[in-house]
Amino acid sequence: MTNQLKTLKGYKLIIGYLGIFLILVGGINLLPLSMLIFYPEDYIYTLNFLIPGISSIVIGYIISRTLKNKHLAKFHNHEDMVFVVLVWVIAIIVSSLPFFLHGFSLTHSIFEATSGLTTTGLSILTVLVLPKIFQFHQMILLFFGGIGLVLIMTSAISDRYGMKLYTAEGHNDKLLSNLAKSAKLIMAMYMGFIIFGAISFKLFGMDLFDAFFYAISAVSTGGFSPHVESISHYNHIGIEIIAMILMLLGATNFLTHLYLLSGKFKKVFNHGITYLFIGIIIIFTSLVTINLIDSKIILHPLQSSSNFEYLRHALFTVISGVTTTGLTTISGFNILPGFSIMLILLLMLIGGQAGSTGGAIKQDRILLSLQSSYWYIKDKMSHNRMIRTNFVKKYDHYEQVTDLDIRHNYAFIFIYFMIWITGSIIIMSQGFNLESSLFDMASAMSNTGFTQGIMHRTTNNFTLWIFILGMFSGRLEFTIIFVTIIKIFKSIIKKEN
Repeated sequence: MTNQLKTLKGYKLIIGYLGIFLILVGGINLLPLSMLIFYPEDYIYTLNFLIPGISSIVIGYIISRTLKNKHLAKFHNHEDMVFVVLVWVIAIIVSSLPFFLHGFSLTHSIFEATSGLTTTGLSILTVLVLPKIFQFHQMILLFFGGIGLVLIMTSAISDRYGMKLYTAEGHNDKLLSNLAKSAKLIMAMYMGFIIFGAISFKLFGMDLFDAFFYAISAVSTGGFSPHVESISHYNHIGIEIIAMILMLLGATNFLTHLYLLSGKFKKVFNHGITYLFIGIIIIFTSLVTINLIDSKIILHPLQSSSNFEYLRHALFTVISGVTTTGLTTISGFNILPGFSIMLILLLMLIGGQAGSTGGAIKQDRILLSLQSSYWYIKDKMSHNRMIRTNFVKKYDHYEQVTDLDIRHNYAFIFIYFMIWITGSIIIMSQGFNLESSLFDMASAMSNTGFTQGIMHRTTNNFTLWIFILGMFSGRLEFTIIFVTIIKIFKSIIKKEN
């Protein structure tokens, strides 16, 4: 019977699947309306969410009908990458409409939606004037952006239909033999961490709304906050400890979580990335603490300048930076000494582990570059005719590393730095200084959300669009964006010929 059905493939298949996703993103944008139960005074903003939500669902349903009674082919020739990029573009546009309908400019609305879905978490909208329903919208964007838009679809679509989207979005953590089951397991762990965090925050005195907001913000390694002062609003060391635990959980590979929850601790500590993560935190915290003690600056108006307080802020800032979360306990990064700023900049570029909600270059690539550099030096010191096969230990087994793997790794890091430097130069051309331009561009590309003041609602639109592109390319690791542009460009040329 299947052989008699018309086969749907290529861009028609992509459009059909986009219809399914439009239904999903429409539902996501309707979720903030549930806040009307608790904050009925926000009913005046109902249409802000109802219009984009219902429109997306209706359009999506109409488009998805093209899949009915068709044999669905698998994606080929990088069509999966094209689909992923289009998914993110559509999600950003639809999710920006509630802000736009509220009266914010198109640029500010797109920036806010991009910042949420990429889990950059830096808001250029004044938090104090945002109604609760819009703050909940920010929370929802972080939640779905952190776990991955395509992963949400993968959990509902079987392997049979070819969704090679899981790895295209940057995931490499297939926990179970079945991809859909892996996605559901990751979702379960993700939600479990959030619930644990919300309960813990509530026990330390947060109201329920703030507790869930900060739990989602920390686990998704976002940075949105219901308060202008971020986590420092509470000035509570217990809350900060819980936030640090959640940030670390969010920036750790989900396969590692599975081993931890299964009690297979030996596997976790047989993985080089575990020691790199711990080493980064210890070394950078020590350096930042020493630098802060030496500077004797006041980091929080309600706290003393004791050595313990410097350690407290250093540890939180280091963890927030390397996990690319963006929550902060200090008054602002402009008050920090230059050496600490440089260290935080490096942390943002390093980022979390692959297969986590963290962004940036990723620790796995940093570790491979360190190991391959060691192999290079070792080979130079050995006999010229010696042929060496290199392996890395991952959990309880060894994986061979080829020369192609090493070249790809260095190529990614090189391109990442080139985009970062190019973006920083463009920002400098708008009248901003070198340090702030490098820092904020690194923050955008790593999806961290720290800022030295450039990413602000008074900043010109051109600069904000550079940051939008930085956040977007950083979240999707730019490779699939390049492939998508080339693929579409080739298709256009082919049609013209």
